[in-house]
Amino acid sequence: MRSPFQFLGGLLYGRVRRQSRFAVSSIAFLLASVPFTWDVLSQMLALRTSGWFTRSWTGALFTLAFVFWCYPRLERNVEE
Repeated sequence: MRSPFQFLGGLLYGRVRRQSRFAVSSIAFLLASVPFTWDVLSQMLALRTSGWFTRSWTGALFTLAFVFWCYPRLERNVEE
C-alpha cells in the first residue's frame, strides 16, 4: 500500500524544486529514519506496542525524508 505522505511529499518536492535545489543529506536521512526503525524493530521484537499516532508520525517523517533524499538523486541521474 502506498503512503499518502509519499504523494504529498512528491507534490511538495515538485513545488520546492522549482524554487531552489533542495536535497536532504544522507546523514539527515539516516537521522530521520531512526524513529521509524526503532518503532518497527521494537514491535517486531515484542518490546512494546505502538498506536496509530506513533506509526503515522514515524512513517510520515521517514517517507518525507526519503522523498527529499531520493528524488533529487533520481532527477540528476535522469538528466545525465
